[in-house]
Amino acid sequence: MGTWGIGPFDNDTAADFAGNLDDLTEDERPVAIREALLTADS
Repeated sequence: MGTWGIGPFDNDTAADFAGNLDDLTEDERPVAIREALLTADS
C-alpha cells in the first residue's frame, strides 16, 4: 500500500520495522533500534 497517513508509522517500511521489533526478544530490540538509528544517521 505504501503510505496511508502522515503519522510516523503510517507507511509500510515503518510498520515492517515495528513488526520486526515485535518478533525480537526484549534483549535484541535495543540493538536493532540502535542499528536503525545509526543507519539513518549515515
